[in-house]
Amino acid sequence: MKKIIICLLSLCCTITGYGQSFPDSVLTKYNSFDTQKKKGEFLFEYLQHVLYFDDEALKKAIELASEFKNQNDEVAADYAFLLVSIKLTQDEGNYIEGLNRSLPILHRSEERNDTMGIAFSLVSVSYCYKYSHNYEMAIAYLKKAIPLAVAIGNEKFTAQIYNDIGTFYSDISMPDSGLVYGQKSVATCTKIKFDTGMPYVLSTVAENYIINKDYDIALPFLRRATGYAKASSNESALGFLYNDFSEAFIGTKQYDSAFHYIQQAINIYRVRDTRSGLSRSYSFLSQCFEETNKPDSANKYFRLAVVAKDSLFSREKTKLLESMSFTEQLRQKEMESDRLKSIEERTHNIQYALIAIGIISFVILFLLLSHSTITNTRVITFLSILALLVVFEFLNLLLHPFLERVTHHSPLLMLLALVCIAALLIPLHHKLEKWTTHKLVEKNKAIRLASARRTIEQLEGKETDVNESSTNA
Repeated sequence: MKKIIICLLSLCCTITGYGQSFPDSVLTKYNSFDTQKKKGEFLFEYLQHVLYFDDEALKKAIELASEFKNQNDEVAADYAFLLVSIKLTQDEGNYIEGLNRSLPILHRSEERNDTMGIAFSLVSVSYCYKYSHNYEMAIAYLKKAIPLAVAIGNEKFTAQIYNDIGTFYSDISMPDSGLVYGQKSVATCTKIKFDTGMPYVLSTVAENYIINKDYDIALPFLRRATGYAKASSNESALGFLYNDFSEAFIGTKQYDSAFHYIQQAINIYRVRDTRSGLSRSYSFLSQCFEETNKPDSANKYFRLAVVAKDSLFSREKTKLLESMSFTEQLRQKEMESDRLKSIEERTHNIQYALIAIGIISFVILFLLLSHSTITNTRVITFLSILALLVVFEFLNLLLHPFLERVTHHSPLLMLLALVCIAALLIPLHHKLEKWTTHKLVEKNKAIRLASARRTIEQLEGKETDVNESSTNA
């Protein structure tokens, strides 16, 4: 949960630093940029803002992605769907759908050498593996994203990746590796003065020290993180920091201090109705009572921890059902978008075919009706064959949806239907070709005859002029 929150804060600060509110028309603003890099940066910031700070995040992202698909802007559509995948994975727990969407986007980003798209895709894929508890793969994908994030020059994004790796190592009890990346994240946030992210990166370092049972080293990091959280009135950060304090004090057997911080964490989580935090707090409280020989209280809070966890799982199941429903809606929307796009493309192709038929027909008629041009029959034959092919393609485009419905998308039946259409066209083509050839021959004869007559008349005129000249002489 913590890595999600640091991502949100990072994005919030990035958007604030953007220096302007987002425009009413995202498409207009997006299209106003003159380079793909600027377009990508703007779109990423906007989508992150919508996804994490808007109640209708998924709906808006899908609508925007559909618009980009209609504009044939695959890069922008991929960015939108990539962030939808992250939302599905983190908030809905549907990491399978997230992975099915993120991997193809990753491959397309690699094909077009899109550094930003590759980096964001790798992070999205890593979250999917993390939520499936495959931490080895999750960490591997995050490590691939580090040099790309550095190349992009987004230090907040780089700090986020370092922190995620440190958190993942903490989750699998590998504190030595977790400390390396946690400290890198702290150093990066300190360098760029990212104070709102400091509670999270400092707590990652502290948690790795706690796992390593270095409680005395962990406590100063927790106190420093608490100072940053209080300065920004970050209740969410304070909640898990108080639980971290409790775990550290239980480790040093300072149960009074542990009780104090557990109660503070519970107060925050009750107000915020955060079941995962409550479950952890109740577990620590049960452990404190058990180690102080108060079994009744220990059992009570153990049961409360179990109830909170069961409630959490129940919510997760509900979220999963909602996510599955949304995924189906998303699939239907994409199918509808593809269908509309296919209809538009077919309409354009039909128009192109009609234009081609018109041009070829005009040329043939011009050659047939011209009273001054002698044309080779081979030209007419070539043009007639070309016209036949264009007409066949035109009929194919026009009848394709009907044929698909009638044949139920059967390739064999579709082929037979097209053969039947060709069988009807070929005899008609032969008759038209024979007629045009006959007309062409007659026209050529007429032109040659007219030309011969003019020549004879000219010769006769010259002979008359010569005779007259002789007579006068």
